[in-house]
Amino acid sequence: MRLPLIAMPATFVTDPCKPLARWTGDGVEDGWKAVTIGEAFEHKAAVHGNLPALRAKSTKEQKEWTTWTVSEYLLNVKTVAKALIKHGFQRYDAVNILGFNSAEWFFTAYGAILAGGMSSGIYITNLAPACQYILEHSNCKFVFVDSQDQLDKVLAVRQQCPNLQSAIVWGPDQERLHNPPFVWSWQKFVENVDNQAEVLDARMSAQSPADACYLSYTSGTTGPPKAVMYSQDNCMYGLSALSRRMFDFLPSNRATGLEEREVCYLPMSHIAGSATLFGMLAQPDHVHRCCYFAFPDAMAGSLVPTLKEVEPTIFIGVPRVWEKMYDALRAAIKANPKFDGNPALMGAVGLSKVKAALVGAAPMQEAVFHFFDKHGLEIQEVYGMTENTAVSHLSCPGMRKVGTVGRPTVFGTVKLDPNTNEILVKCRANMMGYMKNPEKTQETFDEDGWLKTGDIGAVETGPQAEANVDGYYRIVGRIKELIITAGGENIPPVLIESEIKQKLPMISNAVVIGDRQKMLVLLLTLKLKPTPTGAWTDQLDLESAAFDSSCTTLAEAKMSKKWQAAIDAAVSEFNAKIATSRAQNIRGWALLDTDFTPNVELTPTLKLKREVVHTRYSTVIRGLYGDMFVEVPWGGASSKL
Repeated sequence: MRLPLIAMPATFVTDPCKPLARWTGDGVEDGWKAVTIGEAFEHKAAVHGNLPALRAKSTKEQKEWTTWTVSEYLLNVKTVAKALIKHGFQRYDAVNILGFNSAEWFFTAYGAILAGGMSSGIYITNLAPACQYILEHSNCKFVFVDSQDQLDKVLAVRQQCPNLQSAIVWGPDQERLHNPPFVWSWQKFVENVDNQAEVLDARMSAQSPADACYLSYTSGTTGPPKAVMYSQDNCMYGLSALSRRMFDFLPSNRATGLEEREVCYLPMSHIAGSATLFGMLAQPDHVHRCCYFAFPDAMAGSLVPTLKEVEPTIFIGVPRVWEKMYDALRAAIKANPKFDGNPALMGAVGLSKVKAALVGAAPMQEAVFHFFDKHGLEIQEVYGMTENTAVSHLSCPGMRKVGTVGRPTVFGTVKLDPNTNEILVKCRANMMGYMKNPEKTQETFDEDGWLKTGDIGAVETGPQAEANVDGYYRIVGRIKELIITAGGENIPPVLIESEIKQKLPMISNAVVIGDRQKMLVLLLTLKLKPTPTGAWTDQLDLESAAFDSSCTTLAEAKMSKKWQAAIDAAVSEFNAKIATSRAQNIRGWALLDTDFTPNVELTPTLKLKREVVHTRYSTVIRGLYGDMFVEVPWGGASSKL
């Protein structure tokens, strides 16, 4: 399938008051007509109004799920929109949402859009200064929070956010915290708003699919986060393209219908989580998906019980989620070998009814794919970025090649830069631009409107594909993460790190060091048991604990001859069989004294912050190099590529 080139009228905009249409003619291209989110919502309510849209529990002890039908969902969205208008919300204003995934999160996000403005989430793990940055940058007028803890962050920076008018609290704390004119309870904020119905209708009628509606702040691996600005068409078209590719190739015994279920647990502030928000509206009429909200401690242990209760038919996880399930299921097989190769094993983690299983956001060990294949669950890799609405490439049944990110999903064009092999994308799902940041936006688009992903790719043949036409793309590194050695050789660390993790599945992270140095060295972390607050204990967890039965702690593992021999063997095998030059050989390694933590060495979506790793573990790195160490200021050669 050759992908048609789309001629686009403009490259980007960075002003949220200016529309940007990434389509030509009447907007009917690729089988998808450009529509506003309000039009899509009204249509969904007309077609599927009585079907369940959202389900939630206020406590784990609650027996029945609270349910909102599609019609009730839209009614609540319009109520929030009218409340915002009543309290002074203007077109192009912004709301921020600081709370865990919930029905109120969804009502607010869509309410702001239907009222003619924009919505944006803030990571609940952000500290007050990081919240302040987004509140200020987005010109937030109303911020919605779910607890005293999140409200306290807002109150701490309120004086530095002159545009901020009110904070609205949902959840069990709302009545106690109600203190207008600044702090409102959800219930009080949405009271007596019916007189705004005509104004809301006028706002919705005035909207265009080309209008900005949603901001997704990048996780900031380097520097402050950038506000990726999406149009209404970006959100609707991008999720439609992803869904069509994901569902159209399912076998007949897994065909999707009107009773699909998914669990919402990934951070809504990230585009991967936002796919759940926009996914329902982007489905064709013969498909409907109901969203079940997980509990806030999902990643700390409650996710699997929720999955077992819901039995989702659609499930997407970041590699860390799949790898934790992989570790737990392998331990279960070790305790009871009769489950080895038995698809019934998937019921132990609530995935026995899954039709479409996806992984994205970072590379995953090939062993994990093969393990789930063996037990009847084929995980498909999705590749995209915040800047293209997380839609670029996707594997699907009959068209998967493990180790690649699959074939292009976008109904546009993908190519490799002839000089750098950077993956370039041109499609309707590409962002409008970085809000208020024309300089960075200009760096991200070339003069012909191609979005520069920053990923170095290679194209391979595979099932139903030909290389250089619509082949399978392999990610071999990041342009800005290239290591440039003292000898001038360019080395992609991601490829090496992935190979080491394949050979050492009992480690959690591998980081290659070597910019401007005479050789490469390696930092490793082991899988540890978490504390209740999300930090790490010194106790080995699951596969790390199982590797050497004489070791139960990290300190013991660092002294273990078995651990040392295994790492030495993996490094030696890499050097001998996989490294493509002597410059790629790893000359030393060290086990760190802890695992990596989100918002420290990792972003909230578990991407590696290399600069932070270099800084925090500089003493360890210096020790590996000894007298050969060369001081490298960050912002040097490799970070300017």
